[in-house]
Amino acid sequence: MAGQRTAGDPLPRLSAPGSLPDSPTRPVRHLTSPPSGRTLDRPPSPTDGPLYLLVLLPLLLSAASCGSDKPSSPSERRATIEAEYRELVKGYNKRTGAQQIGVGDVLGRLAQGEQFVFLDIREAREQKVSTLPQAIRLHPDDVEQARLSLPSQATVVTYCTAGYRSGMAAVVLTRRLGRTVYNLDGGIIEWFNHGGPVVGPDAKPAMKIDPYSKEWARFVRTHKH
Repeated sequence: MAGQRTAGDPLPRLSAPGSLPDSPTRPVRHLTSPPSGRTLDRPPSPTDGPLYLLVLLPLLLSAASCGSDKPSSPSERRATIEAEYRELVKGYNKRTGAQQIGVGDVLGRLAQGEQFVFLDIREAREQKVSTLPQAIRLHPDDVEQARLSLPSQATVVTYCTAGYRSGMAAVVLTRRLGRTVYNLDGGIIEWFNHGGPVVGPDAKPAMKIDPYSKEWARFVRTHKH
């Protein structure tokens, strides 16, 4: 079955917790410094800095040009929100410089039986809600030191909320592991919005993700049970 490991595949391993850094607030070293002294364990807010203004201004001008005599339809509002999200993601991808892989590409290749290893670069509270199936949980602060043994034939993909933390991690891991580590373009929000499966702590299918904050929650589509 697509995405499952066979008995002969070496299982990904993380070093024992005791051998990893124990400081939850320590900034990750050797990474390009995030704006405003931000550390890897906190993604940018959608409203942080000039990037958001560059994204929001064209959308506001477009909305104004269409007039305000009639309320927009739900589909039009959704399209505007998704366009805003994509612009934010493009900005974060440019900041990190990570090699990207699209959600559609991953889902298609999984369906064809290609093996992937997903690295969840989020905080524990986010991971407790749901993760991608069989994802390895890796706290952002541990990216530099975690001992990873990954199948050589697998495609390795990092992800977080929208791709900022995981993009920075992908750059570091590409250097550390000596192989290409991709960042999931758009993060778990893009994955979830396009029907990608997520699982809860019990490994059973889940119907929600942790959006990190209320600011990010508006970009997440509501899934009907």
